[in-house]
Amino acid sequence: MQVIPSPIREVLDDYIELIGASLPTRLEGLYVHGSIALGAYVEGKSDIDFIAVTSEPITEKDLPLLSGLHLRIKKMFPSFELDGGYVTWDDLAEDDIYQKSFVYYNDGEMKKGTVINPVTTWFLQKKAVNIIGPGIQELEIGLDDRLLIRYTFENINTYWADRIQFLESQVDRLDQWTTEQIDSELEWSILGMLRQYYTLKEKDIISKVEAGEYALRHLPALWHPIIQEAINIRSGNKEELFGTHDERIQTALKFLRYLHSHFNQLMEVEGRRK
Repeated sequence: MQVIPSPIREVLDDYIELIGASLPTRLEGLYVHGSIALGAYVEGKSDIDFIAVTSEPITEKDLPLLSGLHLRIKKMFPSFELDGGYVTWDDLAEDDIYQKSFVYYNDGEMKKGTVINPVTTWFLQKKAVNIIGPGIQELEIGLDDRLLIRYTFENINTYWADRIQFLESQVDRLDQWTTEQIDSELEWSILGMLRQYYTLKEKDIISKVEAGEYALRHLPALWHPIIQEAINIRSGNKEELFGTHDERIQTALKFLRYLHSHFNQLMEVEGRRK
């Protein structure tokens, strides 16, 4: 529990109390993953990522209760964002869990969709913190590095490829963005993609800042200023490495295009080795 900062523990304690009152005896496991489990939580930027294990599946009848619970938590702790899904022990043991849909909470809404992916599985086996329930070493969940790499590669060529395309389409409008909006996008896109880069190279998962630092050691010096810029934004360092917004935006787009191409070259090499 030493990796859980006390303010987050307070949020989780109240969540546990509220779900116990709304759905008595249903919550049997609660696991925190993501940035908290990596010891890299940044208040105001990171979510409280969780997987809740219930004794029975969440039904349509339960949704208003859960929605109200999450709304109360948000009002009580406006600076914190819970983000997670609800599964059962039987679900966790299923081979097809990656294809199954579950109830989850995200961006202020109860939704239904895929909750467990190879990244979640990695956390549940290696890094997640059990708040309630057995330790992760006792969970019967299989982890295949090949699935993690395949998922990462697909993510790069779907979500991140689309993200780059979106940013390119916005180039003529970026002068209308605030400094905060530009900072947020640079941090999200550059460090987000670099986490994927690290996973492809090392078959492991680390924090955004650590992924940036890894990239500084392994990618050409040409890209170091924009990587350091993203690290600075994430870390709250106000040092400015570019003279204008346009310069750093154009550099960021060139880097993201390079990185996307580099990913695919890495996968081609990996494919030839097999």
